[in-house]
Amino acid sequence: MKLLPTYALTLLLSISCIFETIAQEFNGFNRSAPHITAHFRQENLIIEPEATFFNVLIIENLGEQREEVTVEINVPTGWSLMAMESRNFLIEPGDSVLIPMRAAPSKMVEGEIGYSVIAAINRRTGETLTNAYCFIKIPRKSDFYFRPLTRVGYFDQQTGRSELVFRLNNRGNINELVYLSFQSTGNIAIEDERENVFNMDFVVPARSDTIITLPVRIVENYNLLNGSLYRIDMTGFTEDRTFSTSFWFSHLDNHFRYPIPESEKMLIAEIALQNLLSEQPVVVAGGVRGNILLPRDRDINYVFYRYGSGPVSEFLKYSRTRLAYNTPRMTLAVGDVTGLQLKYGGGKGGEFAYRLTEKFRFRAMASENPFRPIRNYGIIMEERYSGINTDTRFAYSENQIFDNYSFLGGARALFRLAPGHSLRTDVGVSNVTYNLTNNSLLGYGLNLEYSGRFNRSTLRIREQFGSANYYGQFAGRHNLTARFYHPLPNDYELDINANDQKYIPLVETSEGIQSDRFVDNRMVNFIGRKYLDRGFLLYTGPVYERKATNIFLFYNDIDPFVTHSAKATIGSRISDGNGLSFNPSVTFGYSFVTDYSMPDPEVYNFALRGGSKTMFNSHVSVNLRRNHWGAYINYFYGPYSVNQELSQFYYNIESHSVRIMPYIDRYIYRDQVKLSSKVSFLHDFAFKTTRLNFNNQLDIYLRNDYTISLLNTFSHQVTTDLLTEQNYTYTNNYFEVRLRKEFNWNQPRIKYYDLEVNLFKDLNGNLRRDFNEPGVRDIVVSITSIDPAKYSQFGVDYEVPSNMVSTKLLTGMDGTVTYENLARGVYKIELENIGRDQGKFFPDRQEFIVNLTGDYTLYVPYLERNKIFGKIIMNRSRLSNLGRVDISNVKVTATDSKGRETSTLTDGNGYFEMYVPSVDNYVVTINNIFRDHFNLRQNNFRANLNGFKQFEVNFVFDEIRRQIEFSPGISELETEIRRVGRSNLSGTVRDAATLQPIRANVEVYNNETGNTVEQTVSDRQTGRYNSTFVTGDEYMLLVSANGYWMHSERLMLEQFLTIQDAERDILLEAITIGARFQLNNLRFSPGSADIPTEAFPELDRLITQLKQNPNVRIRIEGHSDAVETLEDAELSVKRADAVMRYMVQNGFSNIEFTGLKDSRPAAPNDTEENRRRNRRVEIMVVDR
Repeated sequence: MKLLPTYALTLLLSISCIFETIAQEFNGFNRSAPHITAHFRQENLIIEPEATFFNVLIIENLGEQREEVTVEINVPTGWSLMAMESRNFLIEPGDSVLIPMRAAPSKMVEGEIGYSVIAAINRRTGETLTNAYCFIKIPRKSDFYFRPLTRVGYFDQQTGRSELVFRLNNRGNINELVYLSFQSTGNIAIEDERENVFNMDFVVPARSDTIITLPVRIVENYNLLNGSLYRIDMTGFTEDRTFSTSFWFSHLDNHFRYPIPESEKMLIAEIALQNLLSEQPVVVAGGVRGNILLPRDRDINYVFYRYGSGPVSEFLKYSRTRLAYNTPRMTLAVGDVTGLQLKYGGGKGGEFAYRLTEKFRFRAMASENPFRPIRNYGIIMEERYSGINTDTRFAYSENQIFDNYSFLGGARALFRLAPGHSLRTDVGVSNVTYNLTNNSLLGYGLNLEYSGRFNRSTLRIREQFGSANYYGQFAGRHNLTARFYHPLPNDYELDINANDQKYIPLVETSEGIQSDRFVDNRMVNFIGRKYLDRGFLLYTGPVYERKATNIFLFYNDIDPFVTHSAKATIGSRISDGNGLSFNPSVTFGYSFVTDYSMPDPEVYNFALRGGSKTMFNSHVSVNLRRNHWGAYINYFYGPYSVNQELSQFYYNIESHSVRIMPYIDRYIYRDQVKLSSKVSFLHDFAFKTTRLNFNNQLDIYLRNDYTISLLNTFSHQVTTDLLTEQNYTYTNNYFEVRLRKEFNWNQPRIKYYDLEVNLFKDLNGNLRRDFNEPGVRDIVVSITSIDPAKYSQFGVDYEVPSNMVSTKLLTGMDGTVTYENLARGVYKIELENIGRDQGKFFPDRQEFIVNLTGDYTLYVPYLERNKIFGKIIMNRSRLSNLGRVDISNVKVTATDSKGRETSTLTDGNGYFEMYVPSVDNYVVTINNIFRDHFNLRQNNFRANLNGFKQFEVNFVFDEIRRQIEFSPGISELETEIRRVGRSNLSGTVRDAATLQPIRANVEVYNNETGNTVEQTVSDRQTGRYNSTFVTGDEYMLLVSANGYWMHSERLMLEQFLTIQDAERDILLEAITIGARFQLNNLRFSPGSADIPTEAFPELDRLITQLKQNPNVRIRIEGHSDAVETLEDAELSVKRADAVMRYMVQNGFSNIEFTGLKDSRPAAPNDTEENRRRNRRVEIMVVDR
């Protein structure tokens, strides 16, 4: 009985569940077993980063009952969904629902990352039935470029620091890992670098622009010369590309002193005290020299210099003297005479030269040797012709020492043969007669030089020969040298050198010339070189030498001492490109004695010690050089000269020595104190000799062109006697002091002056420097000499020197730079602002022409930049039928109280801004080009800028309300007369970036016929153009210039008057990488890729312009509107392809093309007019 209530309750619950199930089945719902599936038609998509994508969500009811579901579409954060995010659907059994979806990814989407769009299918209660996934992949787009912002940096004069600045622009959709490596020269350094190398790496986020600044400093204790350039090489790479560049840095002073050439100095005086601090008497040497430059290219030059030797009474004998008077046609000189190519041709005498014609010159000379009783006389005739220059000479000499007289005749010629080939010859014949024996000796001499180029190979041959009896130069000598050079593939080179030298010692007496001794050396080497790197060269090759001599006493002229040597050499040249070079080399081989004599031991008191006929020899050299110091090291083991070979063969003395020669040559205090020091250390192991030479010279440059030179030579030698083993020491110490003074007096023909350029901040705008106005620092001032050929346009008629000046200086705190000793002439001065005030102050002018006729100071005021800005406001009538009014390129002018103008052009929205100097006030006006349809409320605004940095001016135009007049008497003829008129079109063409005037071709053509109506050219200086033509309805204005995109626009000239004036100011965009050009006449019909007829004239002119810039590579980008894209996704590509084909057919093929569909609309796709604007093609420069 107790269990009965429990059973009853259980039965009631079961019945309730059964009835609930039956009710649900009756109403057509089954909550426990849904059969809903969902999927996207395209489950995997690959889309462009900036493109929208379309997909369809398909929901199917596979069950037997209706289902009511809610669809929620979730996109990644920042993405745009062009559909309802949530929507309810009632799906019948066996039916399906198609839900279209369009979405756009975020502008900051990254590549190489998978994204998903999730569609959640839920019941109304929130219970999730199923999910659908669309996986989207964004392709990797790498668009990274490096741009240096400081190509040339300048060091601060006080801190010695500068900056290296560059930009890293990542326009791609991935984060770029960038590695940068900098290598600096040894004289500058980046902060925290090690051994001239600085490395860094970092991540540049996608779609970001990063500017990196690295501090650079000058290495301490380094010589700084004005204008010196220093370099930092940079190499960088990312995953996809490698790039490199060089940054240059310069040290500029604020003072420049032109070193007047000694040939233009009127007086140079020098005195020297020699043998100071020694036991020898002090010797005084010195003298004067100079040139007096007279008008009409005449001059007087003189030299009087006494050397330290000889008594004072014989001043001329122990001195160098010359006094000469020169004109363009004549030379008259007395004193030391050179130029007679005799054996004893030097002496004191006189010279006379006269130019008879431009091609013929005559010279006569006579001299007497001051130390020997020898007199010389000579005549030289010089002729100059195209392709050949000749000298013919005759000389006569009387020699009282050997009681002879001689005649010499010779000819010298230079032949310019075929291109790349030249031959220089010098042939002489002499005859000398000795009075004692009445013996005459005939001699001859030859000097031959040939230089030729055969394709890439070069050959040079030189022969100098003089017979033993020749009484001219090179007597008793023979020297033949030849070199053949040929470059090989893969940076190999072949260099062949040959040399044959023979010397015959001559003994001359009053009976003749004796010559039975000789020294003969021959050498041939074959050197192969290979450049392993830009600064690393390796070379090697064999060497053959033959040495022969009978110059030693125990030799006769029949059996000379002859050796043959076979060697090999190997070496390298290593350079870091910063002034450091390291050149090691090794030469080794054997020498073989082939001929020799056996001297009589009773005569020469020695016996042959059984010397070997084979001798090993080696030579190791190291040459280390830097900009101002270096060291040269030589190590010899074995004989390397015929004397040493003879000593080893006869005396068994093996040569073994080492020589070390370091040096330094640099300024030790600014550019005023210079030290030159050389050390030579030699130790001969064979002869037990040590030598040390120490040479020092200290030059001190004082003011007023005084120079003090201190010279010291210290020599120390220790020698050991090989027989007694006793040491001998020799020491010498030499001191000398020189004082030199250069007098830079102005010459009658050439004059020198000082110039100062004074840059200051003109705070009050009075164009004068007041005591409280500071200088402008960090301004690069460049000065360049004007070519004297252009002096006539400056009204200059005086003579100028041939030397030209071109240098840069940098202003300091006081804003001044100074130039000393500038020759009288015309100079161009240019200013470049590189400092922190860039953009705040600017000069009244950037370029100046100075006619320097005396000491002069140029004051340049730097005026503070003040901003005048504003816009055009157009009040339109509600009944206006003018349509869109273009308010761009309207000229706005600001005129100061001194009449100076500054102007600019408005942009597409009518806004303008200009920067003007800070003066008392400006009157701002606008060029009213709308006068036929608008009234300008006010055209003159006075802008008072005293104390203000900005001033706003707005120009308001009110449209004219026109009344309609009904005149019943107007005939068709009168209407036609009213419609026929002329238009006067004028304006200014400027660079869009710099607003500088441009010389451009301005053309008006009929858009219907393609014929040119009017054509003119804008002025190069002002950019202004003017043209007049008969007014028409379908006219186009086309403006083109070299290096710029052409500009085209439709001329809307509504004719109300017989003559109408119109103003069009044009801004041209330079053809640069990334620049875009839109064809305004190229508007396609809906769904068509056919080029419209009215676009062909514009395309033809564009092709002509591109042909003039053949290095430009363009990309044609086709576009379509949104409606067209849904119907034909490839239409934009077809349009770009059609334009590409037309341009290729007409002669320009440096093209690539693409279609962008509707991803970059020029206007919203909401109206037919806007869609027409989107059916276009654009041109973009991708390379040049």
